[in-house]
Amino acid sequence: MSNVLFVFLVLTNLLWAFVVYILVRYNRACNAELRVLAYSNPVTQLPNRRAFDRSMIQLRTQQEREQKQGREHVFSVAYLDLDGFKEVNDRLGHAVGDQVLQVVGALLRTMLCSTDIKLHIGGDEFLLFFPGMGEADAVRKLCEIRKKLPRKLEEESINANVSFSFGVASSPPCDHAELVELAELNMYRWKEARSARR
Repeated sequence: MSNVLFVFLVLTNLLWAFVVYILVRYNRACNAELRVLAYSNPVTQLPNRRAFDRSMIQLRTQQEREQKQGREHVFSVAYLDLDGFKEVNDRLGHAVGDQVLQVVGALLRTMLCSTDIKLHIGGDEFLLFFPGMGEADAVRKLCEIRKKLPRKLEEESINANVSFSFGVASSPPCDHAELVELAELNMYRWKEARSARR
């Protein structure tokens, strides 16, 4: 009888150990998924506004490292806002608006370097950091993307007249937070100048 009891206890302990193992793995998977959901936009799969703080820390660390090495830390920040996006949502619905955002996110991922930081900060606004890139190169790259956007929308059978406005600011002399504000201000100035020309 004691051998049967011993086997039963061993099997029970193994079963409990297996259950605990499964629960721990499930918990880790859930936590990983929650981190992804917390720090990325579900539509574009790009990092979101919460990830912005992490990006700023990453850039500051890189800047400090380069300064210690005696190198100038050059980078650009771009603030993007989709033009015509509200009309797409109003006229064609939010599902089509989501498709437009997905195309923009995909273009940013494929046309920009892996070292460039791409953030979908909300609605139809995106924030980009270009480490090691001056203002002229950042503007040139964004113009290429803007030129390709209508073609990509057409390839995806999305009948939407969407483009984007952007503002760029470069360092030195500003720090990262100031550059974000300056890039956003430059974007609005550019929008106003374009409206005045019409």
